[in-house]
Amino acid sequence: SPETEVFEKGRIVFNGHRARPAAHKNQSLAVVEGYVDAIAVWQAGHKAVVATLGTAFTEEQIKGLWRIDPEPVLCFDGDRAGRAAAFRAIDRMLPFLEVGRTFRFAFLPEGQDPDDLIKAGGVETFSAQLTAAQKFWDVLWHREVATVDVSDPDGIAALNAALRGLIAQIGDTQLRYRYELTTRLSVNELAYRETRRRFRQPGGDVSALSLIRTSRLVIDKTSSLTGIERIFLGLSVAFPELA
Repeated sequence: SPETEVFEKGRIVFNGHRARPAAHKNQSLAVVEGYVDAIAVWQAGHKAVVATLGTAFTEEQIKGLWRIDPEPVLCFDGDRAGRAAAFRAIDRMLPFLEVGRTFRFAFLPEGQDPDDLIKAGGVETFSAQLTAAQKFWDVLWHREVATVDVSDPDGIAALNAALRGLIAQIGDTQLRYRYELTTRLSVNELAYRETRRRFRQPGGDVSALSLIRTSRLVIDKTSSLTGIERIFLGLSVAFPELA
């Protein structure tokens, strides 16, 4: 129904009271957009499912979802509109993230909603999408990388600045520190990979060395991580395949 004094969409999630027992039995909480999808998923056998009723996420909804499951899986269409909705959700959720409380993102095959997916392959197909859901950091990282030219030192610097600005919004001090560390390692690793790729091209672009210099600059000079040996060891821990 329309919103009234006693019914505000931003204060509830549809089916939350029924989804809680299933989520507490280790069934991943699926968050879909509409109540029709939630009903279809429930009837198919996945009981831990709620719907946001098509509204932008509010603080009450975010914290309410965490009371059901510390890592709910948000289900979005795999098309451009679905990814745009996921990206908006990320910005809304960042300030409220805490250690042990986050979200994952499942992007369904393009043109298919949860009901379509279940009709085509059964509830197992839907459950597989939840299992393969992407981590919060991974979606945030790929979103920001897609907006810059990583072959350009200015692009690498812009990526670092954008990520640091976003991460500064996280209220939990410990989690914010971990995200800052991950940002430093990931940006430097990206610069290293891009530099190596350009050197391997026919003729080897010597100007690619500027990316290495840029990668050093994004390390906070007041940090205990300063120093190429520490950077190397940190990258090796975060990205074992580089070791």
